[in-house]
Amino acid sequence: MPTGGVEPEKENLTAWFRAGVWCVGMGSKLISSDLIKDGNYKRLEKKIAETIALVKEIRTNLIKT
Repeated sequence: MPTGGVEPEKENLTAWFRAGVWCVGMGSKLISSDLIKDGNYKRLEKKIAETIALVKEIRTNLIKT
């Protein structure tokens, strides 16, 4: 489970899952201090939901191939 260098972007996540990881961890690349400082929790919630959906999509596509 890598945690460093993981970004909530399709290309980055696809590369990690193609390399054989089972899961990934994200910190500041997903939950930025600006979102917390600004109290923009709706945007944070949306970003997390989009990233989870992206991970599910990538894993599903890799299983099919």
